[in-house]
Amino acid sequence: MGYIQKIREITNKLHIPLIIDEVQTVFGRTGKIFSFEHAGIEPDAFIISKAVGGGLPMSAVMYCNQYNTWKSGSHAGTNRGDQLAMIAGKETLKVIKQAKFLKQVNENGELMLSKLNAKLSKSELIGDIRGRGLMIGLEIDKRLNSDKRHNYSKSIKQICFECGLIITGGRNSAVLRVLPPLNVTSSEINHAVNILTNAIHTVEREMKKSEKITGVS
Repeated sequence: MGYIQKIREITNKLHIPLIIDEVQTVFGRTGKIFSFEHAGIEPDAFIISKAVGGGLPMSAVMYCNQYNTWKSGSHAGTNRGDQLAMIAGKETLKVIKQAKFLKQVNENGELMLSKLNAKLSKSELIGDIRGRGLMIGLEIDKRLNSDKRHNYSKSIKQICFECGLIITGGRNSAVLRVLPPLNVTSSEINHAVNILTNAIHTVEREMKKSEKITGVS
C-alpha cells in the first residue's frame, strides 16, 4: 500500500482529519483535477488556491459536510470574496471542464518528460527527472555536496532567465521546477526544453572544467 493510502488508513482508524494541500496542484496541474486523486483517497479537507482565481488572488477551504459548523456570517472578512477573481475563476472552470483539457495536460507532460529524458540521458549533472502532468522536477545529482548542488541550480536558472525562461527552485534549491501554463503548446514546450537543456549542458561543461582544474573527481 502506498504512503498516502497508509496515512489515510491510519487517520480514518484514529478519527484524525486528513487535510491535503492542493494550493499548487489544483485543477489539473498533475494531470488530474486534484492531485490526491492519483492515490484514490478522499481527504477530510483540502486547501485550494492559485489556479482557482484564474491568475487573480483567490483561495478556498473545502471540507466534508461533518465539519460544516460555521454559523451564518462567521466566515466573513474584508479580504474575501473578490468579485473580479470570482469571475476569472468561473471562466477558468469552464475551460477545465472541457473533456480535452486534462487529456492535453497529460499529453504535454509526457511530451516534456520524454524530451527532457532524451536530451539529458547522458547528463552527469542531472540525477533524476520526474513529474506528473505539467509539474516536473529535475534534481541535481545527489552525489554532489549541497553547496555545489545549490550553485549549479542557481547558475542554470540564471542562464534560463537570460534566455527568456523562468525556472523555479525546489527542495534545498537543488531541484529545477518546471511548471508551464496548463495551456502550453507543443512548440512552446520544444522551445522551453531547448533553453533548459542548453543551460544545463553549459553549466555541466563548466563543472567538468572546474573539477579538472582543481583535481576533483
